[in-house]
Amino acid sequence: MKIKLLAAVMTVGLAAMTLSTSTSATTLSTNFNTDSSADGEMFDVNLLGANLTFQSMEFLTSNLVGVSTDVALYTRTGTHVGNEGSSSGWTLRFAGAVVPNSTIPPTLTTFSSGLVSLDFTDFVLAGGQTHAFYIATTDQTNVRYESYSGALGDLLVGDPNLQIRAGTTINHIFGDVFNVANQLVPRQFRGSLTYAGGTPVPEPATLTLFGLGLAGLGFARRRKQTAA
Repeated sequence: MKIKLLAAVMTVGLAAMTLSTSTSATTLSTNFNTDSSADGEMFDVNLLGANLTFQSMEFLTSNLVGVSTDVALYTRTGTHVGNEGSSSGWTLRFAGAVVPNSTIPPTLTTFSSGLVSLDFTDFVLAGGQTHAFYIATTDQTNVRYESYSGALGDLLVGDPNLQIRAGTTINHIFGDVFNVANQLVPRQFRGSLTYAGGTPVPEPATLTLFGLGLAGLGFARRRKQTAA
């Protein structure tokens, strides 16, 4: 009876895994530490398998809750490196005013940041390729970022479908890049990307439920062998 019950728990866990990953989007987030700001930031992402449908993103601005800022979001197939100074090859995904919906307290510096949830028209990026994102303010406000001592293109965060890599910052729209000795200065994007598609990424609670079922089945089998 106990084994049947534990098997049922595992079945529920598997069903929840399928439901939670096939009917909902996945959000890949960095942390929200910031130490500086710029007009815009470019970074590359790697799509590791299937095509992904991007639905929204979060990022940090110098404007706080209730203060509007004008932003633009671009993407391109391939890396941003060498393509910072021209809009050629970039696709505009969003342009308009947004208002931060919450405030992130000071982290590495003395200033706070406004968290913007940007809900744009869904778009699909091809799997198995590198793509670049460019989020910029167009009204003299700033995008927050964190400095980085590693290399441009280093992996910042990833899951089975998507990787976000260290990028760089830009002055003005497709303007001057931050560089030292003609080398791009690496920066860390701080925010999140939400997408649908790819390999299911189970939610933590669902994994816990499934794990409890496995552990319970193992314990029940050991008790049965001991009794025999």
